[in-house]
Amino acid sequence: MNLLYITPEKWEKRMGWALFIPAMVIVPMAIPGGIIALGLYFLAMALATGFVFRRFLAESARSVHYSPIPFLWKTVVVYIFAQVSVVLINDLFFFFGIGSFGFGASGPVYCSAYDRAMALLLEEKGPAMGIMIAILIPFVWEVLLRGLFFNTLYHKSPTLAFVATALIFTLLHSLPYLQGNLWDDVLLVLQYLPASFLLSWAYTSTESLFSPMLIHMAMKIGLVSFLFDYFAIS
Repeated sequence: MNLLYITPEKWEKRMGWALFIPAMVIVPMAIPGGIIALGLYFLAMALATGFVFRRFLAESARSVHYSPIPFLWKTVVVYIFAQVSVVLINDLFFFFGIGSFGFGASGPVYCSAYDRAMALLLEEKGPAMGIMIAILIPFVWEVLLRGLFFNTLYHKSPTLAFVATALIFTLLHSLPYLQGNLWDDVLLVLQYLPASFLLSWAYTSTESLFSPMLIHMAMKIGLVSFLFDYFAIS
């Protein structure tokens, strides 16, 4: 596997770490001040991240222009595999009677504590929180986690980059929402590990951060649509 040729410059990395490290220490979903403060936090993070990495993002966008067809088919394939991995893991747990499943219009549905937390946000401020969940959060974390963290580690050890990024990606989505119920917590964690490896592969194979970013956004849009329907949010 070739090294990524589009990388953040030193000044971008320095400023990027100044955003990344506090964001990891301050669990974003636990920000005091309520939903408005949370929305403002991610809006500010998105603006700051976009400004700091504007050159890097522009270069990444240009790589799509040079090879749009490989970018498109790899992005679509990874999106499908990521969605299928979640469905298969859920079906396996349901088959063995493990985990707390409810039932939706199309059959058994597993709603994790993460899903329920997102639903509460949407019930309070639907459109604004939908934009935050589906657009701002994926943008911020793909730039910082894959564009900065993964990219930096990848030039030292590709294996370490994939594993470490998958662990952080999984912890971000699961650690604040663990319930102390062994199998429900295991199921919550397992949903994110394959997706993270696939998103990282999409990044390395397309040489563009916009591939995992678009996949991440598409998956969040699907989640938001599901939550609006399942919890009858109006």
